Amino acid sequence: MSDNQGDTSNTGANRQPGTFTKNDPRINRKGRPRTMDSLKRLILAELTRPATDANGDPIKIKGREGEEITTVQAVVIQGIHSKDWRRIEYVLNVAYGKVPDVHELTGKDGDKVVFEVRYRDLPKEPSE
Repeated sequence: MSDNQGDTSNTGANRQPGTFTKNDPRINRKGRPRTMDSLKRLILAELTRPATDANGDPIKIKGREGEEITTVQAVVIQGIHSKDWRRIEYVLNVAYGKVPDVHELTGKDGDKVVFEVRYRDLPKEPSE
């Protein structure tokens, strides 16, 4: 084998400016994909599988004979019955929509807020 076998690529140290030619199929004109479709498909596939316990047995809902639940149903049920208020709040926000956060900045008794800027280097102007 020749020692020069890998020297013909235009990658790494061999890369020269302007190595792309017109209509080169390696040029990615659309840029990076904006969504991660394969990751989304993987997550949805995992969430729609039947939920299993630590032993690998399907989880069933109490009170409903033989009804197995999916992983997403188990996550929702766990969130609803959680003692952590953030999980409960998240489930409610997903179900009913998030309540908008109101950010209001007012002064004392609802008056305007007045900002006074003082510069240390400049002498104070005499008040008239």
